[in-house]
Amino acid sequence: MDKSIQRAVNTPVTPVGPRSAAPPVALMGATGTAMTPKEVMGILRRHIGMIVLLTMLGLVIGGGAWAVLRRTMPRYTARTHIEVMPPIQQDPTQISSVQPNRDIYYQFRATKAAQMTQQNMLQELLRNDTIRNTNWYRQFTEADSTGAGGEAEAVRKALRNLERNFRVTAPRDLTVIVVSMRCAESREAKTIVDTAVRLFLTEQREQARRDISAELAERRNQRDSIRRALDTIEQSLESIRAGTRFARLNLTGRTNFRDYMDDKMADIEQRFSLYDSERGRLESIIETLRNRATAPEFDEVVREQIERDPIARQMRANIATMEPILERQLARFGGEHRVVKETRAALEQMHADLAYRQNEIAEIFRQSDYRNAQDQMTALTQQLDTVTRQLQEAQNEYKEIDRVRAEYARYEIQREEQQRLLEEMNMLIEKLNAMYSDPTIHKMRAAGLA
Repeated sequence: MDKSIQRAVNTPVTPVGPRSAAPPVALMGATGTAMTPKEVMGILRRHIGMIVLLTMLGLVIGGGAWAVLRRTMPRYTARTHIEVMPPIQQDPTQISSVQPNRDIYYQFRATKAAQMTQQNMLQELLRNDTIRNTNWYRQFTEADSTGAGGEAEAVRKALRNLERNFRVTAPRDLTVIVVSMRCAESREAKTIVDTAVRLFLTEQREQARRDISAELAERRNQRDSIRRALDTIEQSLESIRAGTRFARLNLTGRTNFRDYMDDKMADIEQRFSLYDSERGRLESIIETLRNRATAPEFDEVVREQIERDPIARQMRANIATMEPILERQLARFGGEHRVVKETRAALEQMHADLAYRQNEIAEIFRQSDYRNAQDQMTALTQQLDTVTRQLQEAQNEYKEIDRVRAEYARYEIQREEQQRLLEEMNMLIEKLNAMYSDPTIHKMRAAGLA
């Protein structure tokens, strides 16, 4: 039982006198306002009939009103839902699934729900013959049957009714869009909901396919451009092969390949090095032979050649034979004898002939060696000039083939790049075709009829 609240009351001050036996005023008020359980039960017993009567009367009035409204203005709600898949463009060639972000997923569902209740979608729904044949739509046309203006007014009223009774929601914790419609007839509510879902899914599917078709057209144009570039590159490669005398232009991946030009260059450079070193050797020999040919005295090499001359050797032998004869004649006849003089003259002539022969042999030897060395130098110089010219031609040829191969390799790199792009483009087109054929291209699927 609730306790009474004691309040302070300003009472006038009474004179002090004899205390009466009556209870205080505050105590009397507190005792009078408090109710006991017995008093409460007494009140309920006295009014139980009224309580039951009013309750029954309320039930009867409410039930009757409900029955009248059900008969005169019934309200039925048809409800269905659309399954929304994650907004991820998944590769159709792969089976693995990707978990989307929950906030993005919800935002995607909310966007789809908002699109379904847009003005153009509701107008498209009202233009559908199935909806126009319903009693729900006829109630607006019967009220406004005055021609074109009446039709527009009927559409406006129907739109207003749809805005009140047509609901599309996207619950955060679910992966569906809930579509509901409330109207007087359950069958028509179901028809409106099913038609709205069908039209919306069809429009979304066609929109997604239009986007895919536009992208497919762009990708096909890109593929045709890549193919034309490949044809141009192939023509350039064929032109390079036809316009050069060199072979083996494709050296891609042949890191250890030794071309015939490498062998040719190595052979010419080896011969050039050999001839150049031989020329240096001949130059030193010619300088030595020139000094030997112009020297006033014979060196050891010339004297050795003179000693080897058989005629001079015979002449020395003859002189050696005549000298004993002259000595014997001098001893026998004296120095003034005719025979001695003839022998002495002959011996002197033999010495003169020997000296002349030695000088002649020395000059012949020195000049012949010098001229032979010069002739060798001339021949070697000609050979060196020939090799130098061949080396220059080989170097120019090597540069030319290197330039041709570099140009050929550049076109090959472009061809490989274009082929790779063509393969990627074909793969992308195949994926887009698979996506175009996908019935759930619009990332939605009807869960069933209302």
